[in-house]
Amino acid sequence: MITIRIFDTRNEAESAKKILEEGGIHTTILEDKFEGVPIQEYGVAARFRLNVEDRDFPKTTKFLADKLKKES
Repeated sequence: MITIRIFDTRNEAESAKKILEEGGIHTTILEDKFEGVPIQEYGVAARFRLNVEDRDFPKTTKFLADKLKKES
């Protein structure tokens, strides 16, 4: 798995996941934890990692680059 970006909230990560999945890219969101406990329980800000499979990384970078070109 390759982390594409780390988000502060699950909602932000879910929004990004939706965009990538509309492009046909399967993603997963993992919450940072320490020994199975969310890190915010230890006074550390929450982090949510948006990941893609290694084999999908080239497709992901192309999809995001094309999306950025269209928006500029």
